[in-house]
Amino acid sequence: MINRELLHVYNEAVRFATTQFTKWSDQQTVVIATDPGTPDLPVLQAVGVDQAIDLTITPPTQNVEKDTGVVLPTTGFPVNDLREYVVYFSTSADIDSDSDGVPDSYDGSFTVEAHNTKDSRKSFPCTVEYHFVATCGDKHGNVSTCSTEVSATPIASGYAPSVVDYGNNLEEVYEGCGIIALKLQPPKSDWEKGGGYIVYYDEKTSGGSWPSPATWTYLYHGLGPIVLHKQLESDSGSGDFRLYKYKVRVFAQGADLTNVTDDSQLSLDNTSGEVTTGTIDDGVASAGYDPSQADNAALIAETIIAERFLGNEFVGQTFAGGIFRSTNWGTSAGSEFDASAGTLKLGGSSSPKFSVAATGVMTATEGNFSGAVTSSSVTITGGTLNINSGVFSVSAAGAVVASSISCTNLAVGAGSTWGGNALGTAYIPNLNCDKITSGTFGTVRIPNLNCDKITSGTFGTVRIPNLSCDKITSGEFGVLRIPNLAFSKIIAGTNTASLTVGSGGYIASSNYSAGSAGFKIQGSGNAEFNDVTVRGALVAQSGSSISGTYLNNINADDITAGTITARKYRTATSGARIEIGNATYPNEISGYNAGGGLNLLIGPQSVQTDYGYFDYIGHTTGVCNLIDGQVTGRFSYSGSQVYTGTKGTSWENLNLSSIVGSRRALVLLRIYNNTAGVKSYRFRIDGTSIEQAAQVENYPGIFSCRCGIGSVRYNYVWAQTGTNGYVEWCANASASTTVVLLSYIS
Repeated sequence: MINRELLHVYNEAVRFATTQFTKWSDQQTVVIATDPGTPDLPVLQAVGVDQAIDLTITPPTQNVEKDTGVVLPTTGFPVNDLREYVVYFSTSADIDSDSDGVPDSYDGSFTVEAHNTKDSRKSFPCTVEYHFVATCGDKHGNVSTCSTEVSATPIASGYAPSVVDYGNNLEEVYEGCGIIALKLQPPKSDWEKGGGYIVYYDEKTSGGSWPSPATWTYLYHGLGPIVLHKQLESDSGSGDFRLYKYKVRVFAQGADLTNVTDDSQLSLDNTSGEVTTGTIDDGVASAGYDPSQADNAALIAETIIAERFLGNEFVGQTFAGGIFRSTNWGTSAGSEFDASAGTLKLGGSSSPKFSVAATGVMTATEGNFSGAVTSSSVTITGGTLNINSGVFSVSAAGAVVASSISCTNLAVGAGSTWGGNALGTAYIPNLNCDKITSGTFGTVRIPNLNCDKITSGTFGTVRIPNLSCDKITSGEFGVLRIPNLAFSKIIAGTNTASLTVGSGGYIASSNYSAGSAGFKIQGSGNAEFNDVTVRGALVAQSGSSISGTYLNNINADDITAGTITARKYRTATSGARIEIGNATYPNEISGYNAGGGLNLLIGPQSVQTDYGYFDYIGHTTGVCNLIDGQVTGRFSYSGSQVYTGTKGTSWENLNLSSIVGSRRALVLLRIYNNTAGVKSYRFRIDGTSIEQAAQVENYPGIFSCRCGIGSVRYNYVWAQTGTNGYVEWCANASASTTVVLLSYIS
C-alpha cells in the first residue's frame, strides 16, 4: 500500500515514486466478523499549485454501522474503522459517467491510507487539467460511492523541494517476539517533493549506557509506512536482547543519497531542505526499545508487522511459505510444520515422536499399520526387528532368534561361527564326513573321532585329548597346545629350520633372574647374558653405552666418533702439557709450561693468557685474534638500518646490540636528514654524561655531525657503544631521520 500523500503528475505521463515493496503474496482468505455498514462518501478538493495539484481529502462526517445503528466517530484511530481512500484521476471529465456512484472512465488511480488527518496532499506535475473523484473503504471491505468530481490545472512555475521533521517522525513503535516494528508518520501537508524516510539505529546492553557519541547504523530508507527491525542481537550469555533507539530523517526527491548509510556524510551531501536533521526516539525515560517483550495487543492487531496470524481457524487456498506451530509448541510438546524447509515435527522440537525431514526421511517412535507396507528396502538403525512377540527377532547386532528355520540352501560366510555349541547328531543329523571336502576348522570338539577317518586337510586350533604322537606321521599343525611337551622331543627337521618368537614373547633359562642369573632373549631384541664371547666384530649403534669403571686394552686410535663425558684427559702427567677437564678447571682447556705453570685457560665464557684476560660473550663468529701476544679487534660490515623516524632533542638510547652484541664496540654510522633545514646530531657512550659541545658547527668532532639539505643530507659519524651494545644520541631540533650501521670494530 502506498504510504505517500504527495505524488506528482508530469507533462508527459503520470509517474509514481518507487515504493520498495515486494511482489504481492499469494491470496489468503481469513474468516472474520462482517460489517454490513457502508461509510459515507468523502469530500475532495483540488487546487493548482506550482507544477502540481494539491488534493485535500476530508473524511465522511460519520460512518454509520447500519446493522446496529451505532455512529462511530471519524477521528481517534483505531476506534474509527475507516481503512483507505481510492482516488481516481483522468484528463477527461465525467469519471462516473453513468452517475451510479462507481467510477467507470478514468486514466488511473492511487490509494491513500485513512490517517486521522483531513489534509492529504497528492500532486501531479503537468500543464493540463486533471479531474478527480474518491471513494472511502472501511476495514471490513465496505466501499462508499464516489465523491463529487473536482478538477484543477497545475501552475507552470516550478518550486524547490522542501521537507521538515515532525516532532517525532515515528508515529508508533511496537515490540515483541524478537521484532521491533517502526510505524512512520504520514507525509506532512506542507512538504514539497517529499521523498521518504531514512532510519538509523543505535544499541546498548540491557545494563549498559548509550554510546557517546551515538553510533548510528543504517537500517532503511524508503516510503514506509512500516519498517521491521529483525535478526536483533542478544546480550552474550544473558539470553536477553539488546536495547535499541532510532533516528529518523526525512529526504526530498532529488536528494543525494550516495552516502545514505553514513549519517554524518549524508548531512554534508545535502542541504536542510533536501534532508532533515531527523528526530531521535529512545523510548520511555531513554530506556530504549526491547525486542524480547512478549506479544501485546497492539502488535497482534498489526498482523503484518508481527509477521504472523493468530486465531483458532484459518480458511484459505494457499499459504506461501512460513512456519505453522501449535500454541503449545515447545521442546517436548506441540506440532510444527515448516512450509519453506519442508519439515514436519509432532511432539516437540527436542525428540519428536513423529517427524519428516526435508530429505523425505520419516522417523517415528512407534508405528501401527493396519494395511500392507511396501518398500524396496527397509533399514532399522539401533533397534530390534520383532515379529509375533519374539517368535522371530533380529537384534541390532545381527543376532537371529527363531523357534525353527527351514532353509533350502544355508550359506555360511567367511568368518562365521557357531556360538560355541558343538555340532553333533542332535543338531545336524545325517552329517556325513565325506561331505566335508575343504576349508579349515577352528575350535572343534568331535567326541570319538577315529583318526583313520582323517585322510587329508588342515586343522586350525585343535584340542585332541590323549593324542598319541606315533599316530602323527605327516602333515602340518597350525596353532598347537601340547601340555607337558618334553624339550628333548623338539628336533629341527632341517638345517634351515628356525624358531620364531613374537615381539611380546621371549626365550629364557629356567634359572633366569634379572640382573643376577641365567639369560633372557626378548622378541623386541633386548637380551641379558652373563659372560659373552664375541669372535667376530662387535658393532654398537648410536645411543649405546658400556657400563663399568674402565675398559682394558682400548687404543685411542680406535675411538673415531662420539662424545666422552665426566673424564680427565691430558698429554702428559707433568711439565708442559694440555689438560681437558681437570679437577681445578672441569669444563675448560688448560695449558701448562715446562715449569708446570698455567699460561693458557680456555673456558665457555672467556679466554685467559699470560698477556691478559678478555671475554667473548656475544661474539657472533666465536673468533678471537691474538697478534704478538696482544688481543686485537675484529672489523665487521653490517649495512643494516637501525633507526627511522622523527628524532627529538632529548638524549635517547639507540640499541645496536642485535648487531654488535652486548659489549663495547666502535661503530660507523651513516645519518640521513629527511627534513628541511640543517640538523646537528651528537652521540655519547651509553650510561655516561660526558658529551660533545652542543654547537657542533663550532666544535666539530668524531662523535657528532651536521646534515644539510638537498644533495648534502647524508653525513657519517663514529660512536662507541656501552657494555650493553647501546649508544645515546640527540638532535638539535626535531627531524625525520634515518640511521644505518655501516660497520663496527669489536
